[in-house]
Amino acid sequence: MRVLTVIFLLFSTVCAFAQTDEDLFNLNRLNDRFDERRRKAPELDPKRIINESNSFLKEKEPEMTAEEYALYEKAQTLLASNPPFAVKLLEAMMKDDEKASPAFEFILGNAYYAAGETEKSELHYKGAVERYPTFLRAWSNLGILYYTNGRFEDAVRALSRSIALGDRESRTYGLLAYSLEQIGNDVSAEVAYMQALSGDPGSIDWQEGLLRMCLKSHQVNRAESIARTLVKNHPSESRYWLIL
Repeated sequence: MRVLTVIFLLFSTVCAFAQTDEDLFNLNRLNDRFDERRRKAPELDPKRIINESNSFLKEKEPEMTAEEYALYEKAQTLLASNPPFAVKLLEAMMKDDEKASPAFEFILGNAYYAAGETEKSELHYKGAVERYPTFLRAWSNLGILYYTNGRFEDAVRALSRSIALGDRESRTYGLLAYSLEQIGNDVSAEVAYMQALSGDPGSIDWQEGLLRMCLKSHQVNRAESIARTLVKNHPSESRYWLIL
């Protein structure tokens, strides 16, 4: 009787392992199919984000000189409506013999970005953070610039610095998560996706990102839970049904 019990237990264990191997095989196939059908960067309107950051936080960020602030007020409305003209105005009124303040470097970075001159924008954002290392919004905008140009390693450094300085925007965590995913740092990407979802639980981009991480790490139950939420909210998207 004892021998039969041992044989039964051994057989059950073998079957359990066989089932687990099959599950992992199927999960890998689902992960591959899900990646093929949905592997695009989260939607982002970088110019809107940059324009939103033009409002100068005088009490929290490096100060401009009186002359710079007067010029900034003149150019502020143009930054959203006519960036090229705003850039020309800012350039024409700058003094060649005086170095712009970090705050004004930031405004110039925004203006150049809005005008599509990303190299000059990067130069001025970097100038702002080099001279004022705790300039949170300059780090954030620099990270967005890198992200939109596919420079994910640089984006990780800039966005991580922004978060370290106190940025708690879900968008920042989400962009950091996607950038980490692109450079192969899946563990950190999973954590960042969860942080992004804590502030924006309805975001399909961050849900899908976390789902990809769970599929890659064979977290079957978590992947199914996320997929069920996506199916419930987006029943017409057939790719989510593949996971259930």
